[in-house]
Amino acid sequence: MLKKFCAAQWGFTKKSRGLYFIKTQYDTWRKIFFFFYFELYHYNYIIFIYLFIIYILLLYIHKHEHAQNSL
Repeated sequence: MLKKFCAAQWGFTKKSRGLYFIKTQYDTWRKIFFFFYFELYHYNYIIFIYLFIIYILLLYIHKHEHAQNSL
């Protein structure tokens, strides 16, 4: 199902040359999202949600450290 979806999306992006770059960027993120949704839905996808939250927290702490160092 995922391969058919990707092939259909890729065929659709190749037709519209005007917004080619923006469309491919958008489709790439959508493919990643659908991959996580379809492929990892049957596994413990809660672990990936926790990892994502930890990643965001680490980014926030990292930016906060840079803000304090600049003072």
